[in-house]
Amino acid sequence: MAEFLVGRLYAWPEFGEEGQDIWLLHLGDPAFFLRVIRRPEGSLPSGEVADLAFPLKSDARFALGNLMFLDPHAAEAREVARLLAGAIDAIHDDAVADRLALDRRPFDPVPEPILADDRPKGFLIGVVYEPRSSRVDAAWWIAHIGLPSFVMRVSDPTDETLEEGDMWATVDGGAVLSHPRFLTAVACDADELRHLAQAGAEVIRESAADDMAVT
Repeated sequence: MAEFLVGRLYAWPEFGEEGQDIWLLHLGDPAFFLRVIRRPEGSLPSGEVADLAFPLKSDARFALGNLMFLDPHAAEAREVARLLAGAIDAIHDDAVADRLALDRRPFDPVPEPILADDRPKGFLIGVVYEPRSSRVDAAWWIAHIGLPSFVMRVSDPTDETLEEGDMWATVDGGAVLSHPRFLTAVACDADELRHLAQAGAEVIRESAADDMAVT
């Protein structure tokens, strides 16, 4: 089942301002991300996947593009195309727009593209959208974009289904980061994972909470 984390990017200051860029991260195989970009004008596509752009129906000034795989490997073009259709649905979903507060802080993409030899980093914070059902998960989610790439759920610490080993960092008294899932074959030990989770929790407290009603 395809799922996309749609959110704002934080903690990559060399790339853009906190929360400025909107990304969509596919939480499956193949793991890849796209960004909301300004719609290219006056140039022909090169044929590379990263050069593809899909104009937004809601605002023709913008498009989904700059597709990059987190774990480069051969992917069937037909399967990627099917997944991209889900990404297009996600960025047009009204509930996603509400949760990301796009009315208050609309699209303002960083003009420079991410290139193949760049090393993306930071945290993507937002919501998970499931294209088949058009369902937006009620929880907030956070993904670490650098290595190791993983996603965690923002959970209520009083949730009876949570065990102590499920919780990796405290956001505040009413929220913890839980249930890590690695997105590529590159993983890490528990100490590094906890350190990165704590860094992500700080980003939520210090930056993302100003943009969105996280937790």
